[in-house]
Amino acid sequence: MKQQPRIKSIAPLEPFRLRIEWRDGSINEVDLSAFLHTYKIFRPLREEPALFRQAKVGEWGWDITWGGDMDISVSTLWRLALEQAGEAMRAEEFRDWRKRHGLSLSSAAQTLGLSRRMVAYYDKGERIIPKYVRLACKGAEAELGR
Repeated sequence: MKQQPRIKSIAPLEPFRLRIEWRDGSINEVDLSAFLHTYKIFRPLREEPALFRQAKVGEWGWDITWGGDMDISVSTLWRLALEQAGEAMRAEEFRDWRKRHGLSLSSAAQTLGLSRRMVAYYDKGERIIPKYVRLACKGAEAELGR
């Protein structure tokens, strides 16, 4: 998985999607619907579609902003882009997998061949969960017998 790039340009799309061109030349369409509905601060964007279309690239390409406190960091946008492209696993999906199999953080780490600390990061959504971990979870299904 390549490192998070900075944002070169954006184009708002309907409804609540952005076309993001990264400085490395790659392009992603990112659906922000669920993200915007998670936080109260984004209520104006949800209620006024014209305001959503006023999104701008922030200073140095490290975020997108609508002014005031309404902004989304490049790390969040990059994570969403990877998850939506199938290149990363959502933290909720990882937690559900772990709980469905009755695995503690330590036993999940042992099953996947990862450190307990990394599994804790993934479980809390503090690190992007690479595609190979999602594939390892699917592969572990047979070993776990469920």
